[in-house]
Amino acid sequence: MVVLILDEVNIHFHLFLNTEDVTMAKTSKMKKISIQTRNHWKLICVIACFSYNTLNIPLKIREKLHKGIWARQDGYGAPGLNPAQGYDWSGIRDSSEEAMKSMYHFVKNTLKKNEIIHIEYTKIIY
Repeated sequence: MVVLILDEVNIHFHLFLNTEDVTMAKTSKMKKISIQTRNHWKLICVIACFSYNTLNIPLKIREKLHKGIWARQDGYGAPGLNPAQGYDWSGIRDSSEEAMKSMYHFVKNTLKKNEIIHIEYTKIIY
C-alpha cells in the first residue's frame, strides 16, 4: 500500500507492506537543527532520508538539495553514479568521508544562500 503524506511544504510517498503498518506510523514532535551543526551526518539525513519531513524548506530548494546530494554521493564507487535500480539510500549512507563533507558544505551553503539558518523537521516513526 502506498500512502501519500502531505505537510505545508512537502509531499511524501511511503510504501507500507500492510494496512497495520499505516496505523502504526506517526510523526515525532517538531525538532530543529542548525545549519551550523557539527553533526554533518544528521544534517544530510534530515534533508535526504525519506523518513524525515522538513517543514520550512520550499519544494524548489528541497529538490535542488536532493539533486546536489546525489551528485556528490560516491557510495557506488564514483561521485554521482547511480545503480540500475535508481536512487537508493545506501549510495549516500556508504559514501566516503570526502563525499560526506562535500554534501554537507553543499547543503549548508545552499540553505544559507536561501536565508534558511535552521531546519524544522519531524520524523516518521514506524
